[in-house]
Amino acid sequence: RGAAQAMAAAAEVQAEAEAYRVKGNEHYVARRADQAIECYSKSIELVPDKATYYGNRSAALYMLGSFKEALDDCLKALELDPKFLKCAIRAGNCFLQLGDPSGARAKFCEALYIDPMNEEALKMRASIDSSLQKLAETAQQMDASSIRPERALQIAEDVLSLIPRLLKAQLLKCEALLALQKFSAVIALAGDLLAKDAHCVEALTLRGVAYYRLGNFKVGINHLTNAIRLDPDNRKASVLLKKARSIENLKQEGNNLFSRGKYSDAASTYGRALEVDPDCASTNSQLYANRAFALTKLNRNEEALADLNKAIELDAAYLKAYMRRAQVNAALEHWKEAVADWEKAKQLDPENKDIRHSLKDAQRDLKKSERKDYYKVLGVPKDATEEQIKKAYRKLALQWHPDKHTGDEKKMAEEKFKEVGEAFSVLSDQQKRQRYDSGVDLEGGEGYGGVDPSQVFEMFFGNGGRGGFGGPFRGGSPFGGSFGGGGFPFSDGGSNYTFSF
Repeated sequence: RGAAQAMAAAAEVQAEAEAYRVKGNEHYVARRADQAIECYSKSIELVPDKATYYGNRSAALYMLGSFKEALDDCLKALELDPKFLKCAIRAGNCFLQLGDPSGARAKFCEALYIDPMNEEALKMRASIDSSLQKLAETAQQMDASSIRPERALQIAEDVLSLIPRLLKAQLLKCEALLALQKFSAVIALAGDLLAKDAHCVEALTLRGVAYYRLGNFKVGINHLTNAIRLDPDNRKASVLLKKARSIENLKQEGNNLFSRGKYSDAASTYGRALEVDPDCASTNSQLYANRAFALTKLNRNEEALADLNKAIELDAAYLKAYMRRAQVNAALEHWKEAVADWEKAKQLDPENKDIRHSLKDAQRDLKKSERKDYYKVLGVPKDATEEQIKKAYRKLALQWHPDKHTGDEKKMAEEKFKEVGEAFSVLSDQQKRQRYDSGVDLEGGEGYGGVDPSQVFEMFFGNGGRGGFGGPFRGGSPFGGSFGGGGFPFSDGGSNYTFSF
């Protein structure tokens, strides 16, 4: 009777455990993994030696991504039932998700021992073997620089799609991203690896290299130093650490020389820093810009422009380089290029009021450059004095007066004479010259045409060339006629002006 009662109680417990399993299956099918796990756990509490319950719970745990816990249940199930095929295969997949291809391969082989023709086990074992072989070959090719980094990256990602946490594949991916200059991606991925293992020398080195390439020497040197501390024979980290410190010291030396006004020495020092590592694009971009700034102080603008071109070539989003190049282009009177540089700077920093103001100035300078340059017409500098302007006009007006020319030369002389008179009419009038220099005339559409060059000539020479221009023409034109002294009114096509000398 006692045995019968025990059997009945056991059957009741078994039935209850089965009921929880059935309910767990319903939750599992509906993808309610948490509730399925709760039901399967109750089944295990009631009947702890049944492999099926551990197998069911491992499936729900796998669904949740709890691969370590799922693997533990699989191993327990296989301990209770060594021929539990599904759990052997699931255990192999858990090992893969945990980044352990050796453990995975062993479990797939175990599954094939149970069922030698199992397609999934055969496929997974072959995939592991193929992936590991490709990974090893690609790592060697990357070391020898005999494979394109794009291809290496694709192989690493293919392996990681099968074995997501495989360290070797993650490190290969970092190497490929580094070769592709995806430095921020390297920093992120290597950072994830270091979060799991702070003593991973390879991750420390790769992350240090990425920071170095980005120009963040402080953080890069810190990573490289830690990598060498863990592995004193780490040649890659040692070489790069030496370069980083050399560039940092030379850059600081150049900055100090510049601040002391020793621009030639500063430019030379920046040049020495540029020779240390041609592959350090971000830092070299800054060094080129710094050297260019020093060269502008020496009025070596052509060389400065070449350096700024290189700075922008290395870093297409380098705002300061565009601003400096705009200023150098303006100094060289490359007005269109200056406008283009300020427009690019505005794109990079749309809210910067100084940039917007500089762009407006550059656009006005471009318009000014496209009109007649009266200073060039008279052959005087832009800061010419009144006396210089008068002297230049006197010489050119006499040279190009139409009465001195005949034949084919006369028409050209008339044009030159008119141009010289127009230039003098503007530059000899303080108000008009100021408007011309500032470009205000461009904004209102005001021009300076309509000047009668003969009137200007007669007024100038008829006035005796007062202000130091007397001589044989005092009191009249050298080509006939007589004009009294004092101011002489004339029209420039809209307003009346009076020249006084």
